[in-house]
Amino acid sequence: NNINLNFNVNGTDNFGCTPHTVAFINNSSGASNFVWNFGDGNTLSTVDNIDTVYHTYSSAGTYPVTLTAINSCTDTIATRTITVYPKPTAAFASNAYTVCIGQAIQLINQSVNSSTYIWDFGDGTTSVLVNPAHTYSTAGLYNIRLVSYRNNPSGDVCIDTAYQQVLVRDTLPGFFTMSDSTSSCAPLTVTFVNRVRPSVTASWNFGDGTTAQGDSVVHTYTLPGIYYVNLLVSVPGGCRYQARDTVSITGPSGNFNYAGGYVCLPEAVLFTANASNASGYTWNFGDGNIITTTANSVYHVYTNPGNYVPSVSLQGAAGCNFPIQGIDTIKADKMRAGFRYTMQQQCGTTIVQFTDTSSAFFGISNTSWRFGDGNSGAGPVVSNSYTATGVYNVEMIVTGTSGCSDTLLIPVSVQVNSIPVSSIVADDEGCARETIMFSANVVSTDPVTIQQWTLSNGVTATGPSFSYLFNLPGTYNLRYVAGTAAGCFDTALHTITIRPTPVVNATANTTICLGNSIQLNVSGAPSYQWNPSTGLSCSTCANPVATPTITTPYIVTGSNAFGCAAYDTVVVTVIQPLNMSTSSDLNICIGQSANLLASGAASYVWTPAATLSSTTISNPVANPINTTTYRVIGYDGHNCFTDTAFITVGVGRYPTVNLGPDLTLSTGTIHPLNSTITNGPIAVWNWSPATDLSCVTCPLPLATIKKDISYTVKVTTAYGCSASDTVNIKTFCENSQVFIPNAFTPDGDGVNDILMVRGKGIVTVKFFRIFNRWGELVYERTNFPPNVASYGWDGKVRGVVGPPDVFVYTAEVVCENGTPFVYKGNTSIIR
Repeated sequence: NNINLNFNVNGTDNFGCTPHTVAFINNSSGASNFVWNFGDGNTLSTVDNIDTVYHTYSSAGTYPVTLTAINSCTDTIATRTITVYPKPTAAFASNAYTVCIGQAIQLINQSVNSSTYIWDFGDGTTSVLVNPAHTYSTAGLYNIRLVSYRNNPSGDVCIDTAYQQVLVRDTLPGFFTMSDSTSSCAPLTVTFVNRVRPSVTASWNFGDGTTAQGDSVVHTYTLPGIYYVNLLVSVPGGCRYQARDTVSITGPSGNFNYAGGYVCLPEAVLFTANASNASGYTWNFGDGNIITTTANSVYHVYTNPGNYVPSVSLQGAAGCNFPIQGIDTIKADKMRAGFRYTMQQQCGTTIVQFTDTSSAFFGISNTSWRFGDGNSGAGPVVSNSYTATGVYNVEMIVTGTSGCSDTLLIPVSVQVNSIPVSSIVADDEGCARETIMFSANVVSTDPVTIQQWTLSNGVTATGPSFSYLFNLPGTYNLRYVAGTAAGCFDTALHTITIRPTPVVNATANTTICLGNSIQLNVSGAPSYQWNPSTGLSCSTCANPVATPTITTPYIVTGSNAFGCAAYDTVVVTVIQPLNMSTSSDLNICIGQSANLLASGAASYVWTPAATLSSTTISNPVANPINTTTYRVIGYDGHNCFTDTAFITVGVGRYPTVNLGPDLTLSTGTIHPLNSTITNGPIAVWNWSPATDLSCVTCPLPLATIKKDISYTVKVTTAYGCSASDTVNIKTFCENSQVFIPNAFTPDGDGVNDILMVRGKGIVTVKFFRIFNRWGELVYERTNFPPNVASYGWDGKVRGVVGPPDVFVYTAEVVCENGTPFVYKGNTSIIR
């Protein structure tokens, strides 16, 4: 079975920005299983040949995506590459976040992984500079947006957006100076100087009705008082600066204001002295209370109702006083609201009577009520009828002759004995031999303690519902009574007509083979309805022919002229074709047995029978001496269908392997491990240990001999049959394995410039020493590996290349099997 592996990616999905979701389109055929490797550590298994698989890459990178298609015979693989680019990070800051119109701000771009930028300043203007500056001409709160772009080689563009807000004001605090700001007498001349420069205009308001223009102005105040000086300055660019300060001129004079007439206690009365040059105020409120203040306004609360005429005395800096007598009388009234109530309970209503108990100094003119249920009333004695239990917020507002009022809100708990409202929920008609359910629908705020049902045939019941099986047709009357613990009742009536019900009898259950038919029969009613109608020759006749394709329960409903129905069921069991399954083909070694397995049938027959433990069970044991194909036939047990399958048992012989005689080799030898095979070919090689082998699963590994060792090989055929053998290797070490030249030419030409210890099978050089002809040590190196030029002698003596001469060397080496050797000899420097 060949596999046609075909999977692709839409062009726009080959490249993208994180996070990047890719739709992989599988349009293959011939495969039973797919293994997806998305290249980012994630895998997925699917089974559909026509499929679309979605995967999201959360990190940037280049991902090789592989799809492996598999069926029972073969597999194949295809690869696609997905490139995911990093998303840029947009960020920026401003040198200022609150400025005035005309004042420039400098924006600092802090974006990462970005190549181009677009700025939107929120006022209809934009910029593509990296770090732009901008000036706003209109006040407001502006949202600055930075869009950072990353342009990728594929043409894809990744973007990110950042926002900041800048507040642009049209007015800021200003500053000015005054030559003087206080005086105990008038006139007072003051020089005012604007300190906000440069200015376009400087407008002054001196607080006494006069104005002026200019950065430096002079003004004279002629009357005592407190004057609020305001300066408004406009500068180039349109920004405005506002400043305010006070000029105070003392000296007593003025008048006295307050609100006369009725005052509702405990309302405070405001007294104001409109004075100049006053350093203090002595207030007499007319009720025996006198106070002195430095403020020209004071509040006073009268504690008792009555009539009061106040006065004030202004005090100057030089000790002068200025008395002012009040003219209007203050009439202080005090209201105190109160009421009491009584209740009278009835079924469905509770009457509450409210009586006013309020008091007022100047008398009561009106009393109004809100009863908390939407009703209201007026007068000193009122009544209200409540129809529902609850807590009602009763509000009384009492108004005096003075116009003063007081409000009292009291929650009143009212208990109303509820009259239940009942009805019966049921059908008007029913059928005999059916149970009819009657339910009571009762609305009552009080608990219902009595629920009584009475049927016209004498049957009674209690509770919120009542069910009854009417065996005989006829007309029946039902009465329901609901009552509460307070003795409140309601009655509901209902009439129901019971119609006769037919008796329906259908054919007994039966079994057929797929493709066969059977006639069904029913009796007992004038009309019928079969359900489902699938596989029936008719769905409303008494004797339809059934040809179902699956086991089907047919329900027949028989109805009469009143719509009363009865039911019966015929189950037609349909025997389906077999879908037998078996175990897969398998291999064994000669002399072994194999377990065969079949399922999905009622009985089985296996052939050939000679090497089977049984021919009629589902799981016989096979003991073939040669490769054998077994046939199994499955039967369904109803003589309808059979199915046939085959299982092949491959029989292989055991191989032999011979590694030859044991060996004795010098350390450092590279030796091929040859083997002789019978009953091959070999499918699997396994060498152990893996120490110093060029491979462990190949037929001919190379062994680098370092110490005594034994190598074992296990070989296995395609049938799973195995054999093994071992070769033992002994090692030795000898003088001929080390070579030190008797001359070298350290002239820097790259040829024979270094005198070093060379050899094979050597694990380390314990020391290497060079002596001149007088026995002086000119070079020494310890504990280093052989055959490395950087550990050799470059011919230098005290940093200078020695002259042509003969030198004596001595060296101690350790072989790979642990044997030490000492070497001595002469070497010459040749020019």
